[in-house]
Amino acid sequence: MITLPEYEIIRQTRSGPGFIRFSGRHIASSQPVAFHFFPLDHAMLAESVGMAEAYEGLKGLGSNHVSPVHAVEKITEGPQTGILLVISPSENISLVEYRRRAELSLPDCLDIAIQLATAVNDMHQAGFIHKGLVPSGIEIDPAEKIVRVNDFAPPVLMGPPSILYYAQHMGGLGIPERHLPYISPEQTGRMNRRIGFQTDFYSLGIILYELFTGTPPLSRDGPEKIVHGHVAHRPPSPAEISPGIPAPISDIIMKLLAKDPEHRYQSAYGLRADLKFCQERIADAVAIEEAFSPGDRDAPEAFGLSDEIFGRHAAINRLKREFVLSARMAPW
Repeated sequence: MITLPEYEIIRQTRSGPGFIRFSGRHIASSQPVAFHFFPLDHAMLAESVGMAEAYEGLKGLGSNHVSPVHAVEKITEGPQTGILLVISPSENISLVEYRRRAELSLPDCLDIAIQLATAVNDMHQAGFIHKGLVPSGIEIDPAEKIVRVNDFAPPVLMGPPSILYYAQHMGGLGIPERHLPYISPEQTGRMNRRIGFQTDFYSLGIILYELFTGTPPLSRDGPEKIVHGHVAHRPPSPAEISPGIPAPISDIIMKLLAKDPEHRYQSAYGLRADLKFCQERIADAVAIEEAFSPGDRDAPEAFGLSDEIFGRHAAINRLKREFVLSARMAPW
């Protein structure tokens, strides 16, 4: 059993591939807490220098839409080693369960989408990239309709590439099964792209696609097909799946799902502004199809250099011509 000087772990409440959940209390105040534990073996812990610090941005966040994280602990001794988050407990239900229980209207879905955009904005403003948004990690209060992100990405997605490399060589893709349908193309390791704030927008796009249409945008027939879908397959738009979805909302979701991070939203603020615009138009019974272009209210959250190569077309074309010529003249 894991031991912490300031906390008492009472019982295990849930477990799955790559995570264990416990309930407990803060000893000094007797306040109940929840523990989210990510097991890591000693070899992975050796690669995880600074990984626990990646979660530190969650402490003191003060967002109504992100569950409070009180402590981040790196467990290096005992039978179970890994990284443990101490968070506030909750009796709310997951977004998956909520959608199963209730038939959601278009305004209901928009309200959830806006709250999720707010949660992502709050995390990004604190300098924290989630990297692991999934519906089962989002909770909703059925009475108050308040939505919160209450789970966080495992270290294999939070840490340096060496962690994912090690996990892959231990078998499989190294990415937890429940996260695989929601990772961004750049998280698959099949693209030469940095993982930045935009990775959360892609994951959110998958979640919103499912929320509005009731169906996943990509095939889930095995890990390799899922990864291929993230990298190469463009799904039909939500409006094609469900004609009742207004084109602007459909366009917002498709912008989130762009394969190139630079073609997605560049800020959660811009995403939230577009969703609010649609919400207000629907509430006022005004058509929202007119004069709407997703991203008009957007601006980058931070300065960054593009991964694209500019002004090199002539040189690249010359290299291609020389390669073809060399191939033709080769003795073989």
